[in-house]
Order: sequence, then C-alpha cells, then structure tokens
Amino acid sequence: MKWGLHDLGSALAVLGRRTPDTKLFHKTEKSNSAFELASQESPDRAPYFVHMSHQDTATKQVKKVGIPLTHSEAAVLETLLKTAVVRLMGW
Repeated sequence: MKWGLHDLGSALAVLGRRTPDTKLFHKTEKSNSAFELASQESPDRAPYFVHMSHQDTATKQVKKVGIPLTHSEAAVLETLLKTAVVRLMGW
C-alpha cells in the first residue's frame, strides 16, 4: 500500500486526536487493501486500534488483522510518520 502526503496526514490527525479515525484504500488489478486507524475512548481498551485487510480480486479471499496500539506504540508510529513526511517533502 502506497501512502502519499494526504494519507500520512490523515493518520497523523488521528494520532494527534484531531479526528477520531481514518480509512485508507488501495486498489490494483490483483488486489484491494484497506487500512483503518481509530482512536478509542474506553478505559478498558487500547487508546488506538489498527485494522488492515487485503483481498485478492481473483479468488475474493480476504485476509484481515486487527492490532491494538498503546500510547507508547502510537508515539513511535507518529514519529515514523512525521519522518516520512519530512523525507517525502525533501526538507
């Protein structure tokens, strides 16, 4: 799945609590992929959750995975995404 500035910004907006979630899609002739990042307010759950899915267009087989993110994991992800923005912009 390729991410551009808009995609990076969407994920950073969730991690910065500016928006509750984002959904990113990538479609090719061979497959469809989806990435969703959501913040969660429940004290019994991780503060963020990532859902990813991949569907083979020929077989229609879908693979899914869900990953809870702690605050510390989200901080690392945010740092990585901000670094990607800097590199993409050539700053």
